[in-house]
Amino acid sequence: MMVVWLAAVSTEAIPSWMGVYGSYQRHNGGNPGTFTVLMNQDYSGLRAEVGIKVGSGAWSVVPMTRTGAVSINSIWSYTPSAPFPVGATVQYFFHGYDTAGGHIWDSRNGQNYAFTVPGPLPVQWLGNASQWPLHGSVKAADDLWLNVESWPLNAAVSATAVFTTNRWITYRAIAMNKAGVKGANDWWNLNLGTFRGGTVIEYAFSCIDAQGKILWAVNGGTNYTTTVNPGPSVQWVGNQAPWPTAGNVTSADDVWLNVESWPRGSAVSADVLYSVNGGVWFSEPMRLAGQRGNNDWWHLNLGKFPPGSRIHYVTTATDHNGAVKVASSGQQTAVVNASTADTDADTLPDDWERFWFGTLAALAAGNPEADGAPNLPLSTHLEYLLGTEPIHSNALAAIALAWYPSHPIQQGWLRLSYAPDATRTLSGITTGTRFRVLSQPGAVVREVGPPARNTATGRFETNLAVAANATSLVVSVIDGAATDNNRGLFWTIPVKPLTGGPVDSDGDGLPDVWELLHNLDVLDAGLVSPALGPHGDLDADGVTNLDEFRLGWHPRQANPPPAISILYPAHRQTL
Repeated sequence: MMVVWLAAVSTEAIPSWMGVYGSYQRHNGGNPGTFTVLMNQDYSGLRAEVGIKVGSGAWSVVPMTRTGAVSINSIWSYTPSAPFPVGATVQYFFHGYDTAGGHIWDSRNGQNYAFTVPGPLPVQWLGNASQWPLHGSVKAADDLWLNVESWPLNAAVSATAVFTTNRWITYRAIAMNKAGVKGANDWWNLNLGTFRGGTVIEYAFSCIDAQGKILWAVNGGTNYTTTVNPGPSVQWVGNQAPWPTAGNVTSADDVWLNVESWPRGSAVSADVLYSVNGGVWFSEPMRLAGQRGNNDWWHLNLGKFPPGSRIHYVTTATDHNGAVKVASSGQQTAVVNASTADTDADTLPDDWERFWFGTLAALAAGNPEADGAPNLPLSTHLEYLLGTEPIHSNALAAIALAWYPSHPIQQGWLRLSYAPDATRTLSGITTGTRFRVLSQPGAVVREVGPPARNTATGRFETNLAVAANATSLVVSVIDGAATDNNRGLFWTIPVKPLTGGPVDSDGDGLPDVWELLHNLDVLDAGLVSPALGPHGDLDADGVTNLDEFRLGWHPRQANPPPAISILYPAHRQTL
């Protein structure tokens, strides 16, 4: 009947009807929502606008946009750019007009249309919890998906899955994804990933709406539970080997490490723990390269190493149940071919210097990248001994044992510095912690400690007097029955002979015996406390500590400088 009546209306005249019918709505109920009106004419000069009043505010009349036509009716719409205040009363009317001066209104007989801006919907229900794979069907290789639904639609603004694998000693809460709609409910899901075989996973769900209301789905208070079925176990790890093979590794080669595991498919990962010279240990995941016979083959390219490097390594494989199996041959060593030539006699082999610096100009006592700490600089010689990189700054915390000086002298002093770590044998320091030092020759064993904590570095340190005949010191750290021996490698510190003259451990020109007599630090050349170094002036008399030593004066008692001080020649020397 409506269509017949509209068809009888003449064209190119101001509309005789303005409103909505059928599925069209003057306002769609959203916030801000969309205003819509129809007029029973559609020609180029026709216009429409909507008047809007929010609460007690002023009226605002804004133009509408023609968005289509149905039958002979033109469709006009307007969507405000900003939402209305929640709870506000919004009044509105529509006005149609054309360029010829015609007008028509739709205003509920002058009383205006109105609606109250709705607030956010409160969430009423959370449920239909499920998982995939289903309980009893979860394998160690499966991603575990969790699902839950909330009602009414769009009421919950977020949902969270809370789960534990250790009976709630610890747990994780992870935001879920809004995956879509199921019937009249919002559907939320989350991929928890894979778990080891035998793992018992307990989980629950929560959601929250815009008003802060929280609902939980906890399976009647018992939580939801699923168990991951055991997976295949690794029975054997072996055939670990470097490439190039032993004796053929040069500094120009990339060093590859290889290992195999059996049965095929039983290992989910393989890892290598390796160190250059035992200074710093690294753990790296290996890559599944393929199969060799009935075994999975894993490998990793470690890159190039300087001449003389001793690459200590051990590989492991982890199965679906979290069990870790070590390669049958245990820890192995690959050596990079090198020459022992040291033409500049600086304790740095020539080919090692050229690998890092390109020349033989490096200083053994230098520290070009300024790493370490003032009382524990990582000198080039120490980096050579540790196997760290002398041209890139190294994290001191990663070095379990460091020492200063890097090349101590017979009858001198040595500072030992240790950093315990949860990944090492000793995870902390107690009053029973000691450095165990085996002095060669003679295999004389001494224990010194307990170490004191250096607040500047967080490391634990103690000083050690070097024996008069020592050529090397082999160090480990002990605490009761626990021993950190650097995974069986220990730490070996070379000792240089005393070739004449007084012992000067830190090489600052002040003999140890003189520094000890005047309460200076035999292992601080002024880097930590400048006042204690050779250029310091403890008594502020204008004479440096070094000159006080040369003059036979006391560095802590001010002396007026003589009118003339002849420092050379000295001791009745003849010019």
